[in-house]
Amino acid sequence: MSDHRLASSAAVAGHGAKDGKGFAQRAQRFAVETSIRYREAGTASWQETTTVNISASGILFRAVQPLPPRATLDITLALPVAISGEAPAEIRCRGTVVRKASDFGRQDTPVLAVSIARYRFVHKQGDSSDGEPKQATS
Repeated sequence: MSDHRLASSAAVAGHGAKDGKGFAQRAQRFAVETSIRYREAGTASWQETTTVNISASGILFRAVQPLPPRATLDITLALPVAISGEAPAEIRCRGTVVRKASDFGRQDTPVLAVSIARYRFVHKQGDSSDGEPKQATS
């Protein structure tokens, strides 16, 4: 998926649009369970886990350990062909923890919601991205 298609997907999903009462609509969420790696920005140790859902503006995932709100994270995740419609790609992004909660039905597993600030695609075959980080659409 190119950066342009992600932006188009966000527009189609109503991301940034207002509802009838003037409130911002949430980006469409996709219940996608895929592997991700994350770490606090500035640290070397990566943690591996899985997502709960993904949207154009953020990721909800099961954390290995709780992190405080406003923590800055580096995240990488594989985007399968079924989602991207193109060659398999990896998304590298930077985001901020906006909330934490217990996992649905599993009290021992924290779940973190991360707002994505910027991202870039790294295609597995024939990388078509320009390698420059993109600002997440809001």
